Amino acid sequence: MYQFLKDFAGPTATIVAPIATIVAAIAAIVAAITAAMFVRRQTLTAEKQAETALDQLRYNLYEKRYAIYEDVQEFIKFLVNNPHKKDLIGPSDVIPHYLIIDEARFFFSDETCSWLDKLRDDCQSFIVAHASKAPLSSHEKTLVDHLAGIRARFQEELGFRQLTQHVRRSTK
Repeated sequence: MYQFLKDFAGPTATIVAPIATIVAAIAAIVAAITAAMFVRRQTLTAEKQAETALDQLRYNLYEKRYAIYEDVQEFIKFLVNNPHKKDLIGPSDVIPHYLIIDEARFFFSDETCSWLDKLRDDCQSFIVAHASKAPLSSHEKTLVDHLAGIRARFQEELGFRQLTQHVRRSTK
């Protein structure tokens, strides 16, 4: 038996060695394909997480912008409706609104910020006229015009498409 095994050991090793090499190569290829599929899945997961984070940023920006819009609208309504009262408009009534208008610089375009600066100046003129008991009709009309145009002014930057707009990716 030993002689038999000794006679066929060389040819058997010659056949088995390449087969073992092929099997090892196939195993390495399968491992590489599995790793590539795993990496691809991780890449897709990372892309989805990035999209989700971007959507969250858009939503947060929308919320901040809408809060500013609502505050500006309420401020104008407060001023327009207040002259019928005898009370003076005090700093504590206006400073919080002015701070929000100033904060808008971080959330809106230069064009909208310029409009908000003009609005703040018009509000201040109205408050000064109200305090000095001067006629309010022209100042009040200016504020009413601002109030009437506020929706159109903010519409582009508060449009729902801002919230759902996706970033286009270049595919190479």
